[in-house]
Amino acid sequence: MKLSPNFSEDCFVHSQVAQRNSIDNSFALAVHRDNAMMLCNEYLEPVRARLDVPIIITSGYRRPAVNRLIGGAKNSSHQYGRAVDMVIVKKPLKELFNTIITMEQARELPTFDQLIWEFGWIHLGIAAKPRKQILQAIRKNSQITYKSITKAP
Repeated sequence: MKLSPNFSEDCFVHSQVAQRNSIDNSFALAVHRDNAMMLCNEYLEPVRARLDVPIIITSGYRRPAVNRLIGGAKNSSHQYGRAVDMVIVKKPLKELFNTIITMEQARELPTFDQLIWEFGWIHLGIAAKPRKQILQAIRKNSQITYKSITKAP
């Protein structure tokens, strides 16, 4: 089933962790699917069109059991279909990150909650009351912290 022209429900709920642990990772509630649909249509599709390359979802929706197994935040937006981790092909990750910032600033995208430069992927989260956080994840002595940034590192 399609969430948007270029993103399927299968790609949004796919999880190797869920498969390895025999966990059903399909949307638990219709509102989770609705959130994912909004994220794909209002954010991912316009960014994909601007960059003219596919966006690959590495982690979308996560049921709470899957989120716990991967060490996700207890209140992770992934659990509600309001967050996605992603990469792109044929272009630097930096271009994806900066394009999202630029498009949001130009009001070509709704305001996001979080945009995080992670460890080889970009996290984009949305919320009803967005905080517009632009962060970089930093690993130090097996601890992860986040620092505020204005553009890709």
